[in-house]
Amino acid sequence: MRKIACRWNGPKLADTMRLIQSMAGRITLIEDDGIEVLRQYADRDIVAFVDPPYSVRDRDAGHRLYREADLDHAELLRTLQH
Repeated sequence: MRKIACRWNGPKLADTMRLIQSMAGRITLIEDDGIEVLRQYADRDIVAFVDPPYSVRDRDAGHRLYREADLDHAELLRTLQH
């Protein structure tokens, strides 16, 4: 079994988590259809974090990790482009 340290850089991860915590008042998490939410906010001065699509192929990790692994990746990329 591999140790967690071989996958993540602990000090860097801790720094990133502290940075995110320092901006907590400026961050909103939205649990909804991501493509539709991106469209709703397209004309606003905002930034969206979009996790890489780990579910492009059926054998990708996203299908093991996420219930919502099936999505139209081409449409997601078109939406992000705009």
